[in-house]
Amino acid sequence: ENFNFPPYLRIIHFDLDELDAVPRLVVRWCYWSFKALVLGVCLNLLTSIVLASLGVPGTGVHVAYSLFNVIIGSGLGVYCLHAGYKGVATSDSPLMRRFVGLQAILALLMFLFSLLPVVNWNGWLRIADVIRAPVVEPWVFWLVMIILESLVWTCGYGIAGSALYHVITYDTSGPMAFSARASQAMNKVTGATKPKSVAAGAVASASIALTKI
Repeated sequence: ENFNFPPYLRIIHFDLDELDAVPRLVVRWCYWSFKALVLGVCLNLLTSIVLASLGVPGTGVHVAYSLFNVIIGSGLGVYCLHAGYKGVATSDSPLMRRFVGLQAILALLMFLFSLLPVVNWNGWLRIADVIRAPVVEPWVFWLVMIILESLVWTCGYGIAGSALYHVITYDTSGPMAFSARASQAMNKVTGATKPKSVAAGAVASASIALTKI
């Protein structure tokens, strides 16, 4: 098996191009959820490093916490993504259920990270702490990073929820659940263009008749 993901580490095999249209749609949501998780922990690490370098009290140890979270969070994300990819690609229900369990936990954590100002996490509630803080120099930077990190976690748990929905639906109903919706959408498009085609045919017929006259 070709181990090609994540880049440079190459722990698992992951290739969206190998999947058919419906499985690719489902796995793409899993992939976006993974990217949101990695982006969130990396932003948190960057914030901790900058604040510690500027001498903000109590942030020195946060660098170690953030680095630990990058390693653990990314590792869990890769494992979860692999379960979703492999489960959907092979229609393996136990693997898809494993993904659902892990993804539900990660979605809950992302929801908490988006809100709570606990230890090194910079959720929305951290804004009030920064405004009241006596430190002036990194105030703007910290506020911007809080907003960015909180937005990433907020979008992250929304994307994670969508990934859960797609995998659960695929596991219970198979690809036909999404294929039916695609067919309905195609039928609507076809129905909308059909009158135009009929009208064009009528115009063409009339033109031919006039030419013969």
